[in-house]
Amino acid sequence: LKSIRGHRLTQTMMRPMSRDKTNTLLLLFACALVLAPNVFYLPPWIIAVSVVMLLWRGWITFRGNRMPSRWLLLSITCLTLGAAYLTFRTFFGREAGTAVLVLLLTFKLLEMHASRDLFVVVFLSFFLLLTNFFNSQSLATAALTIVTVIVMLVAQLSFQYTGAMPSLRKLSLIHISEPTRPERI
Repeated sequence: LKSIRGHRLTQTMMRPMSRDKTNTLLLLFACALVLAPNVFYLPPWIIAVSVVMLLWRGWITFRGNRMPSRWLLLSITCLTLGAAYLTFRTFFGREAGTAVLVLLLTFKLLEMHASRDLFVVVFLSFFLLLTNFFNSQSLATAALTIVTVIVMLVAQLSFQYTGAMPSLRKLSLIHISEPTRPERI
């Protein structure tokens, strides 16, 4: 019985994934890159909750399971935001604000249903990416930020142009065939 389950799991893993699954996993990877520098500056329980939420969303995506109910997400969100308030005694300030943004980003990933939710996740990720400079302004932080921005933009574009991306050849022909004229004043 175990070998049959293992065989089914390997068959599932060997099948090519759909474009939506691939895009979602790319977005999760980009969000993990956004959250990675905060590991050293946030309380361990916030990091643990964030990792669990990212893994949960990855499992839902990979296996094709249903998203959690709103009531479950609402209760988990209220509990973790309450714990964040007890930890920092406020929601304002550099550390508390960053912690709340980290939690909100990971919870939004579990609540994504429409394309507007993708934009919320992307813009929240860009904003959270800037908080990394609160703790370090080194060249390594800047390099990681550049790499993360590139991965975030690739994830956004892959969602945005699913099935509608023209080939590079067509794009180059469009630019060659359309001469630009200077505007007259």
